[in-house]
Amino acid sequence: MYLYTGLAFVVLVAIILFTPFRIILRYRLLQGDDDLHVEIVWLGMRLVRLQVPVLFAARSSLDNHKHARDEVEASHGSDGTGSLPHKAMGWRRLVQEIKTIGAIEGRYQAVFDALYIFAYGKSPGSCRMPLGQPILGYLAALVYPFTRHFERLHWYTRIGLGDAAATAVAVGALSGLKAAGFSWLQQRVHLDSNKIRWQVSPNYSARQVDMAIDCILRVNAGHIIITGVTNFLRFSIVKAFDGKTQ
Repeated sequence: MYLYTGLAFVVLVAIILFTPFRIILRYRLLQGDDDLHVEIVWLGMRLVRLQVPVLFAARSSLDNHKHARDEVEASHGSDGTGSLPHKAMGWRRLVQEIKTIGAIEGRYQAVFDALYIFAYGKSPGSCRMPLGQPILGYLAALVYPFTRHFERLHWYTRIGLGDAAATAVAVGALSGLKAAGFSWLQQRVHLDSNKIRWQVSPNYSARQVDMAIDCILRVNAGHIIITGVTNFLRFSIVKAFDGKTQ
C-alpha cells in the first residue's frame, strides 16, 4: 500500500516537473496607452493571469516623486531657496540607492554566485560578466534558464516623427537593431526562424509610436533543475581537479 502511494507520488512529481508550462507575454502600446498581459498555462489550464499598464505605473511613480519634491520645496519656503536643498537631497538619494545596490550584491554574493553557476556552469569571477556589470550579469543568469525556448516571438512597430526624413532614418535604425537583436538571440536560445516575425513600418504623416509584442516561452522545470544540478557538479569537479593540480 505504502509502496504504491510512494510510486504514485513520484509519478505525480515527475509529471509536474517534466510537463512544460508556457509563459505568454503580450504587450500593446497604442496611442500612448499600453497594457502588458502575462499568462502562465500548464496542461491547458491558466494558472496565472496578470494585466499591468507599464507606462501608467511609470507615470504614477514619477507623479509621486514630483509630489514629494513639491512638498520638500514647500517646506523650505516659497522664496526660491528650496531648490538647492532639494538638489542636494536628490543627489544624496541617488548615491544612497547606488550604495544600497552594491550592499545587496555584497551581502548576497554567495547566493548570486550560486545562481550564476546554476545557469552557466562556471564561476562569474573566471569570465567576463554578461552586459558588462556584475548586478546585470546576475540578473541575466537568473532569467536565462527561463528564456531558452521560445515558441513564438512577434514584434511589430509603427513609428512616425512628424518629419519624413527623420522618420525614414528612425525606421532604418530600428530595423537594423531588431535584425541584429534577433540574430544574436537565435545564437543563444532555441528559436525557430519560422516562429520569428518582426516589422517596422513608417508613418510619414503624423507623430506616432505604436508597438505590439507577442511572445510565448516554454519552460520545463525538470529540465532547468537537471541542467542546474549538472552545472553545479561539473563546476565542482573542475574546481576540485584544479585544486589538486596546483
